[in-house]
Amino acid sequence: MEDNPYFSYEYSANFNDDAKMLTLKFNYRSKVGSIPAMNMGDYIAAIEKIEESLYYSIMTYGDGTSTPSETSESSSVSEDLSTQDELILLAVILYILGVIYAIATWRIDSSSRLEYSDEVYYPVSRRKILLLSLATGGIYTSYWIYRNWKYVQQTEQLGIMPIARGIFSAFWYYPLFSHLVADSKARFTKNTIMPMSLGIVAAILFFIANYSYNSDNWYLAGMLASPILLFPMLSYIIGLNGRDSQAYIANSKWKARHSVISLLFLPGYFLLLAKI
Repeated sequence: MEDNPYFSYEYSANFNDDAKMLTLKFNYRSKVGSIPAMNMGDYIAAIEKIEESLYYSIMTYGDGTSTPSETSESSSVSEDLSTQDELILLAVILYILGVIYAIATWRIDSSSRLEYSDEVYYPVSRRKILLLSLATGGIYTSYWIYRNWKYVQQTEQLGIMPIARGIFSAFWYYPLFSHLVADSKARFTKNTIMPMSLGIVAAILFFIANYSYNSDNWYLAGMLASPILLFPMLSYIIGLNGRDSQAYIANSKWKARHSVISLLFLPGYFLLLAKI
């Protein structure tokens, strides 16, 4: 258990031998909206205290042979299951732990994310948005659009729902493009992103690419096209912030959580490839 001025965190693990059930409980609650720079050392130290509890190892002992002296009370789960069942159970447990780790670390990072005064929209590297969009089946594409609409909401005090625009990103590509064009005209007196006609074509292709997620034959093509169609708007945002800006560097950093998330989506890709 960890309780400090920044967050409270509880973790427990319990194995019911009778029911052969492992129960893991995680409870995290943020207490502050942001961490002052002078307190970052204490906050990082608190995070390191709970880091080990985000992992759970399962080990078995013995050579797997039984003797007459063994009793039913001392038998393990592996003795009742075949090797294949053991592997499936282990894979399921690891998958669940991976999901828990990804969610927990994302929540911790979100609660402690630094606000950069010079950040304009949501700058991120092309490589990260392409790789994570492919690794998450297009989810990161929607996340990027959500973050940009969240910036618009906060800076312009608009009564919009950024998360809804992220979920239904296929319908909000062109409105975001139009907003960025207006921003470009206000800053540079001209559209520096791409011609409006190409923006319309890109919005139509983006919609089709998102719709193709429902097709086994065109799924991969649509998933690859979606982040690429964001590049014109992304280039404009990167240009506003600069590649040496703290926001761009922080947002483009590849973290352990991203690798775990990528691995979590691998079974889905294997199933998809099996159908082709």
